Amino acid sequence: MKIFYFIAVIALWASSGLVMAGEVREKITQEQAIGIIKTKTCNLANKDLGYLKFENMNLSHCNMENVSLFGADSRNANLSGVNLKHAYLNLARLENANLSRSDLTNAIIFQAIFDKTNFEGANLTNARMIGTLGAVNMAGAKIIKGRFGLDMGNQPMGQMKFDSVGGNFSNANFEGADLNIASFLFGNLRGANLRNTNLYRAELSKADLTGADLTGADLTDAIVDGAIMKDVKGLKSVKGWSTVKGKCEFCSQ
Repeated sequence: MKIFYFIAVIALWASSGLVMAGEVREKITQEQAIGIIKTKTCNLANKDLGYLKFENMNLSHCNMENVSLFGADSRNANLSGVNLKHAYLNLARLENANLSRSDLTNAIIFQAIFDKTNFEGANLTNARMIGTLGAVNMAGAKIIKGRFGLDMGNQPMGQMKFDSVGGNFSNANFEGADLNIASFLFGNLRGANLRNTNLYRAELSKADLTGADLTGADLTDAIVDGAIMKDVKGLKSVKGWSTVKGKCEFCSQ
């Protein structure tokens, strides 16, 4: 019953995604998709590619704005530099997928299957992302006002959150992002811009924040045990600092 409810909620989000993006997505077949991919222009914008298979394919020449990849198999696919604005990637398989330098502005990525997924230098401005990302690479990514925090009003299967262990977020720009209850355990956040972020109850244990900018960030009840905060900027302006849990290194205000 819970699984059915979960799928129903995801399907509802899929239909609502069509309205938010402003364009109706056209459902096409695997054969039609392959035909378009073989063209030089490869225009897959506003297409519904749900559950289709793109494993090991090169899609770097495609326009995929407002595409739906709901449940699609994109393992080892090359999506580098692709326009994926307003894309819908819920439940997509993204293991070893290359999304470096792709534009995922306003994309929705809920409970996709990640493993060594590469978002290096990608634009994730205002993107919504929830899932277990493992050692994801988001080095140098633009995540301004990213929506990676826990949404307590939409938890059909219990607490689902942005959860990364050992991820690379060095020099990423998270300014103004919602990262509440997100996990960056053992993460590399060296030089990251975390200005005005919501890090309420975030898991930062053993994370390396050397040279990061925390000006105006909210760390209320965040877990910072073993976190390295050498040369962190704006520590005196952090909200909720008196409530953080654990002992960090080089973090005296």
